[in-house]
Amino acid sequence: MLKRNKSFTLILSTVIVLFTLLGSAYVLKTIDNAGSKSFNDETTHSLTALQEQIELYVDILYAYRGMLMSFPNISFTQWEFFNKSFGYQERYTDTIEIAYTEYLTTSQLNPRVEYNFLSTGNDHYIVKFAPASGVKAIGNDLASDESRAEILKQARLTGEIVSTPLIFLRSRGEKALLFYMPIYWEAKKFNNNQERWDNFRGFVSIIIPSSELGEKLFNKIPTDSINIEVRDHLTSEVLHTKKQIKQGLFDSYTKIVSVNVAGRQWNIEFSGYRINYIRPPTVILMSLVILVSSIIYVFVYLVGFNHPLLKKLVNRVVKS
Repeated sequence: MLKRNKSFTLILSTVIVLFTLLGSAYVLKTIDNAGSKSFNDETTHSLTALQEQIELYVDILYAYRGMLMSFPNISFTQWEFFNKSFGYQERYTDTIEIAYTEYLTTSQLNPRVEYNFLSTGNDHYIVKFAPASGVKAIGNDLASDESRAEILKQARLTGEIVSTPLIFLRSRGEKALLFYMPIYWEAKKFNNNQERWDNFRGFVSIIIPSSELGEKLFNKIPTDSINIEVRDHLTSEVLHTKKQIKQGLFDSYTKIVSVNVAGRQWNIEFSGYRINYIRPPTVILMSLVILVSSIIYVFVYLVGFNHPLLKKLVNRVVKS
């Protein structure tokens, strides 16, 4: 009888161990599913925050374009008055800087004005108004920078907002990211690119120095539980990175998303570690499964033959 009781106890112990393993596997799977969902939710929220920030800048550009089209021969006094009355720094963010670039042909250049870095072609994009921090840029010809001139040509032809890669600004001595919106003399829908080209007046732009990209463009992205790295697809240059989550005990989640930002592709890599997504209720559930199974296992395996009531119960089960 004792041998049969030992066999029964071993079988029961094996069942308990299997139950513990299956329960633990279930809890780990639950952790993984919950962590994956939380990670995907955070990446979606981060992308939404970035898109909202970009849309905010686009709205500001539209407001300035409307103002510029209302004043065909805008003066510096009118420009400054609009800046103060619009109050974009107080209403939106105190981190953006706005400039106006005027299109002139070689014959339209004022001989009494000193221009800087004039291009050798017939088309000139002359900075007319700039923020105080970029006042040295006034009078610069953006067409002298071939890479930027090509981007501006695209905006002029299509009528769409364009963004640049990180480009070096002579007036600042550092790189910056810029958004350009084309402005035309007439507020109408053009039938073709040639009409846009002939009707072109200039650009209004938002300037974001590379040293301040995190504060000015990516400051709304929540990164408490994820790492993020933003790269320009064409240049592979890092626009923004924030890695504050260290590797945990488990493998990492990784997700790369391509985003079109004013005609330019950015690759955004998100990463996070499973250990950072384990929530207290999940830990409690897993602990309870292991604890209860361990108590039952110890009770059955070690106490079973010495406890009269349990021995009696085992004998009845075996006899039946």
